[in-house]
Amino acid sequence: DGWQPAASAVAGLWSGWSPQALVIGQHVTFWLALGLILAFIPYFPYSKHVHLFFAPLNFLLKPERRSIGELSRLDFEDEGVTQFGAAKLADLGWEQIMDAYACIMCFRCQEVCPAYGTGKVLSPAALEINKRYLLNTVEAGLAVSHRRAEHSIRCPGVRGTNGVVRRGFTLFRAYPNNGMQTSVCPALRTKVRVPGDFRIGT
Repeated sequence: DGWQPAASAVAGLWSGWSPQALVIGQHVTFWLALGLILAFIPYFPYSKHVHLFFAPLNFLLKPERRSIGELSRLDFEDEGVTQFGAAKLADLGWEQIMDAYACIMCFRCQEVCPAYGTGKVLSPAALEINKRYLLNTVEAGLAVSHRRAEHSIRCPGVRGTNGVVRRGFTLFRAYPNNGMQTSVCPALRTKVRVPGDFRIGT
């Protein structure tokens, strides 16, 4: 069958099977495939594969942005503004939150980043990846909760953090000499509140 090249190529493997054995094999492989799909569904929102859904949605909702990572212009003349920039996740707009989930983790933005190219420990890829990690772990209820909460996190064994996760951007951090280093904080993995210097208000 020219429309089923893969199936036609391996059809000979089952040529000697009885009709009953073929039916059993069909049921086994069907439920195996379905089980693998069902097992992947809960993992999908926490993996980088979620960009398959959020990347086109991110572009469709904000097509006029010249860059996916473009931030809003700061009006320093507006006296009504009490804070410039973002100090916590709650200060970010929906565009910046969605950027974290649209990231494919290809690190192309890091490769062309002028600051990273000069050896500074600053990576746009690390920023977006950490936003997603932080949203998936500490701030899982940010979008649906209006309660105030504080989380204190300390990671004594994580390289480059000096024992403390600051601004949430050190779980996945850029190092000029050896690229990206991944360090998963045990406190974040287990969602244990322990003393620390980093606090997030949601």
